[in-house]
Amino acid sequence: MADIIDNTSPFTINLEIPVVPEGFASITNVIAPTEALIGQSFDISVDITNTGGEDIIFSKIIDIDTGELISEIRIILIAGQTGTFLHQGLIMPERDWNLRVDAGHETEEEELEPPTPPPTGQVIFRTNAINGNYKDSSVQIAVDTDGDGVIEAWSFSSSGSRTPRECIAYTPEGYCVFYYVGKVYVSYPDDSYASFSLGGTIPTNPEPTEPYASNGQEVYV
Repeated sequence: MADIIDNTSPFTINLEIPVVPEGFASITNVIAPTEALIGQSFDISVDITNTGGEDIIFSKIIDIDTGELISEIRIILIAGQTGTFLHQGLIMPERDWNLRVDAGHETEEEELEPPTPPPTGQVIFRTNAINGNYKDSSVQIAVDTDGDGVIEAWSFSSSGSRTPRECIAYTPEGYCVFYYVGKVYVSYPDDSYASFSLGGTIPTNPEPTEPYASNGQEVYV
């Protein structure tokens, strides 16, 4: 006996990711003195209701004239909960004090990757090859073949297969670059190659150069 499939009906069950609502701080009451003596200490009481989801709610006392943060309190409040934020020990300055209360909630900030630093060092290999494809008639490379510290321009000539010789450089992808009988070869892991003849228009200056630097088409020492 054997099973013979007569018909199939594919289907997909979508993954549902629950959305956790953020908190939302609503100021419901502020208790503060209407006047105070210079140097006098006093408290300010702020009632805040969290009308969103459970979150860390903050209350900040801000000097309107200077923008200075005078006092800050953070409390975890569940949805619908009201908390009293007691800012204690504020000292009256030698002027009328124009203050405000800022209330809000925390949010998770995405961790940004640090910017990639600009490349440094001397260029020992440069190419216009895209995605490691050196077997293209439009590809050029720049590499120092005689060890004099000067890179020369080379243009695609042919492709084939041979065992690589001693590497004089490596491509950004890690492919061996070797020189043999007047030509430069880029050797692939399967021993296939792209060969290049002297001459071309690719820049041969030793400094990192755009767009090659940003495209990952240069190797530095």
